[in-house]
Amino acid sequence: MNQNMKTLSSHYRAAINAIRAAKLAPDFEYRSALLSVYCRTAPAHRPDLQGRVYLEAFEKVPGGITHLNWWAPATPAGFREFFTGLAERTGTFVSPRPYRLGQSCDGTIGSPVLAAFKAACDALGFDADALYKEAYSERDDPPPDWAGCRADADWQGGVVWPDQWDDNAVAGVIESLTEINYHSLVSTLTSHCEPRLQGDPSLPKVPG
Repeated sequence: MNQNMKTLSSHYRAAINAIRAAKLAPDFEYRSALLSVYCRTAPAHRPDLQGRVYLEAFEKVPGGITHLNWWAPATPAGFREFFTGLAERTGTFVSPRPYRLGQSCDGTIGSPVLAAFKAACDALGFDADALYKEAYSERDDPPPDWAGCRADADWQGGVVWPDQWDDNAVAGVIESLTEINYHSLVSTLTSHCEPRLQGDPSLPKVPG
């Protein structure tokens, strides 16, 4: 075994072995109890990235998760360098979990925020797909994989859900969406929730 591999913890070595076994499939995901890794090969129109693979990893650590993403050389040495960098982040960067509505963006909160948006839509009787398409009508891509976002959020450590989906909870979701720059979705959700946000007494509070 390569000496550098010996210095990496076993869960990093398992991830590297899984990535290598996948033979750099165009899109590959690996998940264990401690690690969630997404891999993507370079697109053909980016010659500057050929020979590299995009790696994004989340690791569970005490108090939350740590995160690293970059285009690593598509070689065993490149993979080792990436996971060495991830290991070095432990203790220096931790995103708190469970996620709380309104938590500041740090590059890791996308899935919990979108899971919260979907939960709010379900509780308030809105169609999350319809609101997303309304907000981004110029896009051809489909709405997010809501179930996947919820699964990611749960794996990361969950979300602190409000006791009820009242004005404060909706405002928390709006603040969360703003943190990840989903401004058009903020505008759309706000317009649909405006009577509630204005305290219209004809709209009862909806339990979470």
